[in-house]
Amino acid sequence: MKIKIERIDHYDKNNQGVPYTGKYGAYSLCRIITTIDGEKRTISGIDDKGGITKGWQDGQEVEVNIEKKIVGDKTYYNFRIPDQRVSRQEFDILSKKVKFLEDEIGFLHKKLEPETKEDAVEDFDLGEPPDGGEDYNAPI
Repeated sequence: MKIKIERIDHYDKNNQGVPYTGKYGAYSLCRIITTIDGEKRTISGIDDKGGITKGWQDGQEVEVNIEKKIVGDKTYYNFRIPDQRVSRQEFDILSKKVKFLEDEIGFLHKKLEPETKEDAVEDFDLGEPPDGGEDYNAPI
């Protein structure tokens, strides 16, 4: 579901100042205030996918999966970041495009390469040495 962030806060430590850690290492809690079904709601989630939510800002629209939980007489809304992986078919298409671009760059590079040193010297006319002396060393 696409939501608009009205306010976003991150928490790397609990109330006692201890960093949040889990079986995959450190993570942060993220709290977002947004409007769901016409009502302002607070949704919470864990950012354990490389800090994705740390780049989010107030006013930005983001894609999240929202889960409604009822515990006793309280209702909580949690979010998860959608899986960012691509399918095997999408990967194959992207691989082919990358290969094509690499081939094109190689082709263009060869077309734009300067001629070999021998060709360049033969094509460049230095003219006659001054005073007709064949052993003249020109300052370069």
